[in-house]
Amino acid sequence: MALTFYGGPDKEYSEHILNLLKTYKIRATFFPTIGQIDQHPELVEREYSDGHILGNQANWGGTTEEQSRQELDDMEQSLKSLSEHRTVLVYAPYNLDAPTPLKTDEAQSLYAA
Repeated sequence: MALTFYGGPDKEYSEHILNLLKTYKIRATFFPTIGQIDQHPELVEREYSDGHILGNQANWGGTTEEQSRQELDDMEQSLKSLSEHRTVLVYAPYNLDAPTPLKTDEAQSLYAA
């Protein structure tokens, strides 16, 4: 069983959730969005430093392979700058079954969540 959070981090809820997870010694996987990473980098850093897994949340609805590749790279760079690790998990909420996004070279070593 896995506990996952998508979207965020969010100033209103994330700190409370992280505190609860820490209190009960529960690990989770977080899939932040690039906009939220930019707005709340300290929360993404805390998610990682508290021992949680970070995944790459992409929004590939209707994009080209080049746009998908760029989005994967942008998210990866943002996560790596905060956590110093490379993620292998990707969540593509709107287009997971589409052939183009997950055929990118960078996506070959990723696992869809």
